[in-house]
Amino acid sequence: MIDLFFCNFSFQLGDRVNYQDKELVIAGSTTRIDHALLIHTYQLMPEAGIRQNPIRNDDICGAALGDKIIDIQKDTVKIHLDIDPKQPKAEASWFPYATVYSAEGNSGFHCMPQMGDSVKLYFSTPDEEGAMAVSSVGKGGGSTAKTGNPGFKYWGTNL
Repeated sequence: MIDLFFCNFSFQLGDRVNYQDKELVIAGSTTRIDHALLIHTYQLMPEAGIRQNPIRNDDICGAALGDKIIDIQKDTVKIHLDIDPKQPKAEASWFPYATVYSAEGNSGFHCMPQMGDSVKLYFSTPDEEGAMAVSSVGKGGGSTAKTGNPGFKYWGTNL
């Protein structure tokens, strides 16, 4: 059910209004000028009638965005994407970190990146909720005794 309501008052989408003895929600609006007056037309619906179909971002499927670790908790990380000028830690989302090998129980391999490490945020599907942080990535700094020779393998931490 959609009722159209015309007035010169300004409402926001989602505002609740009483109209014809019913509590309805502003579901849509248009504004026009008529004889030098600003007229708003609102679409009113019961709250139960308002829904949004899921929006999928097909273009992001397969993308991997560069970023930096800003927080770590268990097997999840918060990241600051390189494309964002700033990312407050409190507003950042948690993403699972894909380790080299992990298994339930006592077997497996648990190796989390450290604060400030560069990783990639990978989108395997068009559903952005499935994004995961993968593969810590070196930033191409100068060669050291440890990284200068590809035949030399090492495992280390600064802790």
